Parts: sequence; C-alpha cells; structure tokens
Amino acid sequence: MNGIAAARQIKALDLTPPPSLVMFSGFSQDELIADAEDAGISEVLIKPISSSLLFNTVIHLLGGQNRQKYLPAGSATSTFESLKTIRGAKVLLVEDNLLNQEVAIELLKEAMLSIDVAENGEVAVQMVQKHSYDIVLMDMQMPVMDGIAATLTIRELGGEFAELHIVAMTANAMLSDREACLAAGMNDHLSKPIEPEELWNKLLRWIKPHISTDIPSTMVEPQQHEPAANFSKVHAIEGLNINVGLKHCLGKQTLYLSLLCKFAETQKQLPQQLNHALATDQMKLAERLVHTLKGLAGNLGAEELQKNAAAIETIIHTHQVPLSVQLHPLLEPLTTHLQNLVSQIEQNLQQPKPIQPEPPVQVDWVILKNVISQTVWLLEENNPEAIDKVEANKALLKIAFEEQFQPF
Repeated sequence: MNGIAAARQIKALDLTPPPSLVMFSGFSQDELIADAEDAGISEVLIKPISSSLLFNTVIHLLGGQNRQKYLPAGSATSTFESLKTIRGAKVLLVEDNLLNQEVAIELLKEAMLSIDVAENGEVAVQMVQKHSYDIVLMDMQMPVMDGIAATLTIRELGGEFAELHIVAMTANAMLSDREACLAAGMNDHLSKPIEPEELWNKLLRWIKPHISTDIPSTMVEPQQHEPAANFSKVHAIEGLNINVGLKHCLGKQTLYLSLLCKFAETQKQLPQQLNHALATDQMKLAERLVHTLKGLAGNLGAEELQKNAAAIETIIHTHQVPLSVQLHPLLEPLTTHLQNLVSQIEQNLQQPKPIQPEPPVQVDWVILKNVISQTVWLLEENNPEAIDKVEANKALLKIAFEEQFQPF
C-alpha cells in the first residue's frame, strides 16, 4: 500500500482528533501534490529532507507558527526571503577541499554575503585576527590544523574571539561528533552535504540582523539560472540522483556539471591512494580519503558510492578486528562504483583541454608560505594529495624557486 492509499484509509477512519499527515517523496510533480491534498495530506516534503525543514513542518502542524506550503524547485522560500535581513554580513569559510569550497561559496553568494576562504584551520586563526567576521563556517577534517584545534586556538585568544560565532561543518552526523564540536567551543553543527535550507537557517540563527546599504535589494531576489547546453548528457550517467545533486547546487546546471568533472579529476586515483594508505598502515590518511569521498559523493547525489565510503570510514575509525577481514568485501564495490562513475563522466562530459601558455604570476609571499607548509605536511604524512597541491600552485612555485623547482 503506497502513501496516498494509506492516507485515504486513515482519513476514512474518521479519527478524533484526526492526525496530521505528512508525505515524504522523491518526486515533485504537481499531480502528486494534488493527489496528496485530495487524500487529506497536510504537507508534502521532497527528499532529501533537512532537519530544519522537518522541524518547521512539525511545529506548524502542532499549532506553532504558520509556514508556506510546498514550493516547486526554483521558488523562493520564506527562509530565503529572510536572508535579506543579513545581506552583506561577512563570512569566513574554512574548507580545504576545492569542490566543497565551490558549492559553499555558491550558496553563500546566493544569500548576498561577503565571503573569505581559508584552506585550513591555521590560516583561519590568522584571518580572524586580521578581519572582523559575523560567522565562521569551520570544516572539521583538514590538513595542517583541523577544525577542533582551530576553534580551541581562537577561543584561547579571549576577548571578542570568545564570542565569535563558529559553526562546524562535517560529513559525520554522529552525536559524539556534535558533542566534540560543542566541547571545543563551537556554537552549532552543520551536516554535509550542505542542504541550502539548513545552511540558511544556521546563518539566520547566528548572524545579527543588519542590512548592508552597499548591496541593492533587487540582487537578493532568487535568480533564474540558464540551463546548461549539454546537461542532457548527465542523464546518461548511471549512479547519480540528479535531483539531489541539483538541489545542493540550487538548481544551477552549469555548477553541477563543473562539480562532476572536477570530481572525476580529483577522485580518479583514490582507489590506489586508499590501498597504499592501508598497506602502509596510514589509518588517518585512509580515513580522511574516504571521508572526503563520502562528502563529495553526497554533494553530487552519488548515493550508493556515498554509502560505500561511509561504511569503510566507520570501519577504519572504529575497527575492533583486523581491518582486512572487514574491509575486503567493501573495497571492491567502492572501487567498482567509483571507476564506473568517473569513466561515465569522462565519456559524457569532459572535453580535451587546449594547451594554453601559463599566465604570468606575481609572488605572494603569504600564499607561498602557506603552500609550502601544507606541502611539507602532506609529504611528511606520505599523502599523495601533495601532488595535487604542487600542481595547483605550479606557476607560483616556478617563479619563486626557478631552477630548484624542476628537480623538486
């Protein structure tokens, strides 16, 4: 018996008082919503459902404040409208992964906020002392200095830093992780992959209302995004819940395509990296690799891959018996799913890149120092991400070190 039929039978029981009915669905067709209303269902929530949306719905149905009815994808919500009261607020995003940075920045830009980015906790500690921020969104697992250590360091500075609002971002939603965040002095917790509605609710909760006169109010209205020319090719890729991925990207097809291509580029070598980390008993590195994969897969809607990575991460983190016994039946499905997804993305979306001359680069000594410290740390950890770090900053390193760069 499906949900509509069950609702009709419950309604026919003529119960006193009648229970409120909420339907969960993975689809948002108008006909479905019409059938739900006809069956006496008060609200239709489209999966995946954020905790804040579920909470607001229950409060409304139990007699609390009114909320808007379900709105189709692309419509402005009352929460989004409320962001006008904090437009122009200054946010520090602390996140080491470039794909996660890209998604979070797009969500924050849509809310008309001023954004700075720190690639690790050490940089974040430096930046909060140089600039005034309304809120810090702090990733938990980062190289050089993680979110817990960075928060403890910031709180130890005392004064205004004791009151700075810091919200943790992590793909680990366990109670122990939330308790660790709060114990370190964080104010709140935001789960990855980031749900736009949940992020906006956190911003509204912790940022003091103020309206910047520098930003025209017309720019705050939700924008209609142009469809990407080759987006139809995405539907040929198996293993993706495209609706989930687009939801995390606010329906921006161009952004979703960009994330898929970057995912294929950055995660292609993960099976080899993970096997090497496990073979050399580098458990922290192995855990971080699958943790990152889990978060990225969740952002894109690669749900089966996300589950595979989550299962392996849990075993590595809490293993009680030899890992080989627990991991052997899980590593092969993870590798298969990942390789299939990467292969399909490359076949359907990626185009050969023309060779272009590298633009001239000026040496920014602050950035150079951070690149060096992160590369050294990654090398000391035998972390293959050091290769990506050097490749991403090749032009800067060539200018700074000239003849020494090539042998390095």
